[in-house]
Amino acid sequence: MLAELEVSTLQQRENRWVLADLEGKGRRIRTVAVPVWVKKGIDAWQEEAGIDKGRLLRSVGKNGKVRGETLSDWAVWSVVEQAAKEIGIERFGAHDLRRTCAKLCRKAGGGSRAD
Repeated sequence: MLAELEVSTLQQRENRWVLADLEGKGRRIRTVAVPVWVKKGIDAWQEEAGIDKGRLLRSVGKNGKVRGETLSDWAVWSVVEQAAKEIGIERFGAHDLRRTCAKLCRKAGGGSRAD
């Protein structure tokens, strides 16, 4: 799902940034609040990569140049797995990430249902 995230999914609603109308578990439609610090990181990535439409995440070659229009689910998983190992987490699953994200979103004032 993250690998397929489109730039157009990032929207401003009710004076906050969200990932709008995501299809989640059980085919439920959800809207997820995006913290300001995450939005700033996304903005920096988009500017550096020259991305203004299409998929947000794309592969980057060894030369630092954006390649292509897509990024695979496997590539996203590899980055997450490597980052987890760097902070001392050896074993985890995708569901752990979903639960953590939901917990942090609720703590930040987001609901568990679509906005």
